[in-house]
Amino acid sequence: PNATVMPSPARDLESVTLAPGVDLDLVRVSAGEFNMGSSDGEDDEKPQTPLALPEYWIGRAHVTVAQFAAFVKATGHKTQAEKDGQSHALIGSDFGEAAGADWAHPKGPTTNTRGKEDHPVVHVSWDDAIAFCAWAAKATGKAIRLP
Repeated sequence: PNATVMPSPARDLESVTLAPGVDLDLVRVSAGEFNMGSSDGEDDEKPQTPLALPEYWIGRAHVTVAQFAAFVKATGHKTQAEKDGQSHALIGSDFGEAAGADWAHPKGPTTNTRGKEDHPVVHVSWDDAIAFCAWAAKATGKAIRLP
């Protein structure tokens, strides 16, 4: 009979502590090959090429407000949106620049993230995400970076 071998959940899931009471769940992605690019897409997508990746670990979910808040508390980091005093946000039924919108005030200065600690953090730039990863790597002793 054919048997399906399932990886051990303990071997494929790891939780690391970022700060007291704030963890980051990582899942293992097995090494393997995939085809990168396209044989019939845009010129900058060609040619399709097989690419082998080693095993790696990736966050099980988006970085949460609580995880990002722990980073800000530990480092005093100011996001690009905080420095700019605004960020692109949904205002009514349209997107536009919202004065005072940042990760802690998603729709402007009169809003907050209370009760949404497990929601994905928003209004975070590439540089903010890189800074979070550097802090998380130092806090956990793990190699943590953007995919």
